[in-house]
Amino acid sequence: MGRIITSLWLWLAVYVAALAGIAVFTIHLRDATLADDAQTRQSWQQWRQAEVKRDAEPGPIQRAPPKSREPPMVVLLRDNFGVILAASVVFPGIILGFLMIVVRGVVRETLDRKERTA
Repeated sequence: MGRIITSLWLWLAVYVAALAGIAVFTIHLRDATLADDAQTRQSWQQWRQAEVKRDAEPGPIQRAPPKSREPPMVVLLRDNFGVILAASVVFPGIILGFLMIVVRGVVRETLDRKERTA
């Protein structure tokens, strides 16, 4: 019985560590993206201006130039970070939880077969 409890705690620790790693990486990505990077903003502004000029040229497809003065990734990670963080933890958590249950069952069945044949 003690081995089963230890095994459950170990699986739970791996699960929590994986989800914590995902959350920490997402937060780190946000911090790195929101850091005031003048080169990224300047590149975005140049691209916007090029799109405005390109839109003035005649062609088969007319596109509206981007209106945002900031890169889309900056706006997304600044304004909707709570949803992004929740989704980046919940969805992998469901998949990882399912996979861990399956792997645990396979490992346990394999160990039980070895014990029965020995």
